[in-house]
Amino acid sequence: MLVMKFGGTSLGDALAFQKVAQIIKKYKPELSVIVVSAMSGVTNSLIKASEEAFLGHRRNFEKILKDLKKKHLKVAQRIIKNPLLLNKVDDIIKKKTRELEEILSDIYALRERTLRYLDIVSSYGEEFSSNILSVLLQDQGIKAEQISSENLIVTNEDFGRARPLEKETSRKIKKVLNPLFRKDIIPIVTGFKGATKKGEITTLGRGSSDFSATIIGAVLKAKEIWIWTDVDGIYSADPRLVKDAKIISEISYEEASEMSYFGAKVLHPKTILPAVRKGISISIKNTFNPNFSGTLITRNSKTKPNSKVIKAITSIDNLCLVTVEGMGVMGVTDIAARVFGAVFKAGVSVLMISQASSDHSICFLIKEEDAEKTFKSLKKELRVLQLVTHDINRILVQKRVGIIAVVGAGMKGKYGTAGKVFSVLGKYRINIIAIAQGSSELNISFVVESKDIKRAVKTLHRDLIA
Repeated sequence: MLVMKFGGTSLGDALAFQKVAQIIKKYKPELSVIVVSAMSGVTNSLIKASEEAFLGHRRNFEKILKDLKKKHLKVAQRIIKNPLLLNKVDDIIKKKTRELEEILSDIYALRERTLRYLDIVSSYGEEFSSNILSVLLQDQGIKAEQISSENLIVTNEDFGRARPLEKETSRKIKKVLNPLFRKDIIPIVTGFKGATKKGEITTLGRGSSDFSATIIGAVLKAKEIWIWTDVDGIYSADPRLVKDAKIISEISYEEASEMSYFGAKVLHPKTILPAVRKGISISIKNTFNPNFSGTLITRNSKTKPNSKVIKAITSIDNLCLVTVEGMGVMGVTDIAARVFGAVFKAGVSVLMISQASSDHSICFLIKEEDAEKTFKSLKKELRVLQLVTHDINRILVQKRVGIIAVVGAGMKGKYGTAGKVFSVLGKYRINIIAIAQGSSELNISFVVESKDIKRAVKTLHRDLIA
């Protein structure tokens, strides 16, 4: 049993849809489920349309809808030959566009753009792409049926970043998909979204169609899950920063998880967990170079005798370092809980934490866009410690920083690795602002100024991997 997921760049235009259909035909005997993203750029356009509606710009959101309808109709008309099937998909696209217009008109009239509304609007891209692909396959003689994933994935009510409810989701997936398997029908499933127990549309977070695929694959106990994208696999560094970055042929679940968390763009960070629980391997493959083996993510990654200790250098830019410091912090047992409680109340995710062993300061990394609300929440929570008892001297917010992570299972128990990393940075006069390393020894992560990220990644890759 094989589950495949095709990303937005794999469905970028008519030619890309045809390539996807060829891949599906080739692997049809092994295939169980196809999961798809929206066409490249469509989700951004939908979010923009909701913004224009909220701002009262009817002409603008209507123009976006018109362009989206035209884009999808054009693709369908180029690739579907059977007139009846073409009429079928044309009707679906027009119907979905009318539904969207009604929702956007509600946002326009009410001047209300809640996360509930945003989830509904942004999930329509997958509806368009999945219907086009399923009808294209029917046109080529393959039994396929479009399935909207709100009928499969049951989530909590955390709109915008909903979490799947495992038991309910498992029950629904089996109930809906097993009858199709018995009829030899390939389900073409929308990624990215689900629904609450009440049936309200939710999304799992931007870029989460990979997550949808592994959720389904885990429930079905798939042999493998293949993620199709527009690159040959997972690189040892971002090829936009490092020209001689290499494809990693095989990595462990843990290494892939660290890489995706710290900036590798190929996988959504939540993707791996369902596969890990069931021991299912994930392959990253290129839709436009389908015969290339890609990257295999597996439980027990095989390490070659002469392989490098460090497998990859990843980075995230446009971050902000928040530091809470003060001599009075020493001995205040609940200070960390209060700091991160305030961050949680602000609805902000922390990317990295570093604390002085003396308890004199705590610093943590967040997205730059979250800086203001985090600062306000901290000021409110720590007001007494700062203004009355003077236990806290100041709360510092340093913008224009980024995080770099050096990743590799080979670092575990290997002395001298951290020394080599910091020697390289010192040699090229790159200042380190904060450092963190977990006891797993899978990664060493550190904060540098944004202006130093590219140079740091390039020099570390050249001296430690290339």
